[in-house]
Amino acid sequence: MVITASYPPYQVGGYEIRCKDVVDSLSKRGHEILILTSRVSEKSCETHEEELLIERKLHLKSKSRNILSQIYKDANDLKFIDRKVKEYKPDIIYLWGIQPLSNAILPYFSRQNIQIVYDEGGGGLLYLTKIHNRGLYFYKNEKDSFIKNTLKEFIYLLVSLVTANLIVPHWTWPQSMRIYFNCNSALKYSQEGGVPVENARVIYSGIDVQKFPFQLREGVGSPVHILLPGRIKPIKGTKDSLDLVKELLKRGIKVKLRIVGKIQSEEYFTEIKTMIKKDGLDDVIEYLPMVPQLQLAEFYRNSDICFFPSYFQTGFSRISLEAMASGCALITYGNEGSKEIIHDHETGFVISEGNFVEAADVIVNLITDAEKYKKIVMSARRQIEQEHEFDRYIDSIEEYLVESLQADKVYAQKAHH
Repeated sequence: MVITASYPPYQVGGYEIRCKDVVDSLSKRGHEILILTSRVSEKSCETHEEELLIERKLHLKSKSRNILSQIYKDANDLKFIDRKVKEYKPDIIYLWGIQPLSNAILPYFSRQNIQIVYDEGGGGLLYLTKIHNRGLYFYKNEKDSFIKNTLKEFIYLLVSLVTANLIVPHWTWPQSMRIYFNCNSALKYSQEGGVPVENARVIYSGIDVQKFPFQLREGVGSPVHILLPGRIKPIKGTKDSLDLVKELLKRGIKVKLRIVGKIQSEEYFTEIKTMIKKDGLDDVIEYLPMVPQLQLAEFYRNSDICFFPSYFQTGFSRISLEAMASGCALITYGNEGSKEIIHDHETGFVISEGNFVEAADVIVNLITDAEKYKKIVMSARRQIEQEHEFDRYIDSIEEYLVESLQADKVYAQKAHH
């Protein structure tokens, strides 16, 4: 049983797409999977006849108006999950990106004798650890009066009684939960944040190379076509691409920049548009919202450079893999796991954060050395084929799930004795 938020086609970004890719592949290998995911605004989504074993019933926390509304929705969600667990009798509860869903989901499973596997694609476990430490609905505060603390405990008791103990205000981290990360930096980041990750594993993501075919270019063209895929928000560093464009133009190099991604900060996007207009870059920079994967693959193939200026530390973005597979030279700050994948100056380039001058130097060097450019993009494609092909990735996931089931049986036997 998979529990996740925003299951495609109503995804937020690459994490949800990866979830669907993994689920589809496991289903093709004969595993039966029930997906419990969030509601969306489109009324039609709840009546999709073609969506076998997908239930779009869960609520997003962001839609709750207040704490009473949240408790009410949590209670409904847990009743639904509890009913589905009893009906479906899953071998494994497979958690993907549950941070936007009810905070009460992991506490609920802490009392269930079911093996849990958690795919950590960002900061979800850090968030859940904070919830565990602070309290489910109320912050723990030593300065609170006796009356206030008593009132909190009364509400918790009432919530537990009304929901027949489905909502568990005071809970311990599930002992049966196994975790895998998609890069070492994310594992280290969670460990430093107090997440219990003693038995965690790193399984680097993979991509379907058939969906991202390789196109060898003879060198960097004129104008230089630069692609920046990713969500539009400050931590993704979108503004840095404008500085890179201005630096290249200052050096007399023609350039075209295509920014592709969902706007997650209207204020930030407004700043970007203002900068583009102020600097007279309207004819140089194009923005497109999130596009289908096949169209994005075409954008990679038609671009000389993929610029990945993310400042986001956790998780692993498949942007690096997609660019490297497609024959598009990657320049990155090394975040979101990219420095763990790239062989610097051999299959891509890792530069210091915010250093658009260094990025421009790399591009100028590739313009003047076509053979180096071709060598880098060919080596990058070869690396993806050998280390990050999607079937190999699914083999690792499947192996981990089987290991988790075996570990659960050993744990159950020890608990029985």
